Amino acid sequence: METPSLENPIRARVVQQQRRRRLPVLPPDLIVEILTWLPVDSLLRFRSVSKWFKTLISSPDFVKSHLRNTKALSAVKPNRVDRLFRRSLHSWSLDTLYNAPGIEGVELVDTVKRHLISYDWAVGSCDGMLCSVGWYSRMVVWNPSTGIVMELSLKDLPDVASTEEMFEISRVFGFGYDCQLDDYKVVAMISYPAENRTRHDEFETLVKVFALKTTSWRRVDNFKHGLPIGNGTFAAGRLYYKVRSFDAGNLERKDTLFSLDLATEKFNKVKLPDFDEAATTLWELGSFADDRLYLTCSYGNSCEVWVMKEPRVMESWTKLFRVDQHEVNAQSLAPLYISDNGEALWKNGADLFIYNSKDNTFRFPRSRGLSDPNNREVIYMETLVSPRMDN
Repeated sequence: METPSLENPIRARVVQQQRRRRLPVLPPDLIVEILTWLPVDSLLRFRSVSKWFKTLISSPDFVKSHLRNTKALSAVKPNRVDRLFRRSLHSWSLDTLYNAPGIEGVELVDTVKRHLISYDWAVGSCDGMLCSVGWYSRMVVWNPSTGIVMELSLKDLPDVASTEEMFEISRVFGFGYDCQLDDYKVVAMISYPAENRTRHDEFETLVKVFALKTTSWRRVDNFKHGLPIGNGTFAAGRLYYKVRSFDAGNLERKDTLFSLDLATEKFNKVKLPDFDEAATTLWELGSFADDRLYLTCSYGNSCEVWVMKEPRVMESWTKLFRVDQHEVNAQSLAPLYISDNGEALWKNGADLFIYNSKDNTFRFPRSRGLSDPNNREVIYMETLVSPRMDN
């Protein structure tokens, strides 16, 4: 085609209009649909493209659509959108850990890192947000993908740690989503010696809930079924707790499983899988990104992984696989993650390892910062969800 000259501006304008007509124009609905499937880092950059993009990507409806698509992608290819976060304030893509070991983790930006340096106890993750407890009666809910942070105060909780019998006191937390109120909740369970107790193992547990929308603690009820052991595990609208009690006759300990429905804020006892009675106290909890609860139980040199295939259906416990531990010692520890092809990521002392249940093999991803026994890990998805519910 002949290149138009400046001497013929009318012809040049006609050629430009013809070229412009050849370019496809996508309808706005299709643009929005495409954007909801993109990764968070791309969307954060696209907010600078135009005012319309910035308003769209920040809107609650878009954030929910993006979260829904991210969960769908995570269910099909879990390690594509999920990351491992460690107390060192570094994170690794699970796709990297599984398929390209040796790549260094990504460090949080300095502004977020300075803000979170005093928080070292990870409670859990939900919809891309992490909940952590720190020093000086402080708690934080934050999104490592966006850097948005919300601080909570624990000063409204009773200071039961000031009693004389500190060895009998525990304080555990949980973090999850209430679908009925469309709100995220932090649950605190504070146990202390019961009044007028006749045995040393009698406890009372105060339960309080912090809702992100109301930004205040509210008392729920007392939990009277034993001593909660460890933080709650969130799956399908419920927090699951391992609860310890003692037989009144011989003081043998017994661990049971209870759930707290975040919508009704009621506790219920949950049936455990049919594993060997010898392992009734040697089990731990975890959850998949698709809201399924899983449990691991140990038998001496072996460890079984069970999953509740149907959320909230106690009869749906199914054994996934059994690990015979030869090269590693993962006894009584839940795997950090299980990928779409069944490979499980575990912590083994100072290291992480990946176990393939199909061929009973182990491999050890290596990266600077991974080999640290003092680190604590939590898995999260990359989302746009903000802990500041009024945003």
